[in-house]
Amino acid sequence: MMRLLVLGSSQAAALALGRDAFTAIAPATELTFFALPGASWSRTRIDEAGRLGPAPDDRFGLRKAAEWNGCERIGLQGFDHIAVSAARFHLYYLARLMRAVDIHGLPATGALPRISRAMLSDTLAAWVREDLAALRTRLPVGVPVTMIAVPYPLAATDRPGPSAEPGLARLRRHPAAPEIERDYDAAVAGVLSAAGIGWMAQPDATRAGPFATDDGFARPGALEAEKPDLRHVGADYGRMVMAALARRLGGAPPGSLADIGPGPLPGPLSKPLSATAGPP
Repeated sequence: MMRLLVLGSSQAAALALGRDAFTAIAPATELTFFALPGASWSRTRIDEAGRLGPAPDDRFGLRKAAEWNGCERIGLQGFDHIAVSAARFHLYYLARLMRAVDIHGLPATGALPRISRAMLSDTLAAWVREDLAALRTRLPVGVPVTMIAVPYPLAATDRPGPSAEPGLARLRRHPAAPEIERDYDAAVAGVLSAAGIGWMAQPDATRAGPFATDDGFARPGALEAEKPDLRHVGADYGRMVMAALARRLGGAPPGSLADIGPGPLPGPLSKPLSATAGPP
């Protein structure tokens, strides 16, 4: 039996809701999830026993780990593949940058200094490498890894209210937002590919324009809440992505993952999941 570990911040909760969609395609896979709130995930560490978990002084993280996962820490040994959904790859740095500049050769606001598109690409790649360096401290050596995109905040964050994100809304309204999003996606895919890490971009079918997730993928009741949760998605998103992950790792038929985006299939999981040997 093949063993797959899915790690992440609170965004991994939606992936856990897609467990059934994964097992329907890959029933011979033992699937394990371990997720933490974002602030606790950013401080996770591997202890001397090879277990990943919150920092020892993170009481909130330890409590949430036990509530969400049934354990405070998880051993990383014996898994054939690890999937991670936790990094936004400095999305909000990008939003702040685009308040100050336009990009030479792209549609512009006309009121800002310009930088070259090559400089933008280099900056994006540097930010991705920074997040990747942090991720490596939380993973064992020698296990194939696939990164799964954290979905963009919902389009509703453009609207006034307690969950509005005006900085991100400004980025979405930039005249070159579609091109900037493509450069951002390309930087993530390029850096991860060079590092030998698989990448699953946010499915096109879930997007609502640049840097936005369609509100239809919100959690039930999230949009109507007094303080709407506009950063997390629900089960429909989780099922779509987990089904795609099962097909991807198992060797999907050509064209079946057209909406997921390119990326390498690292390590031993180019074989069908049901035929992949377990750990030695």
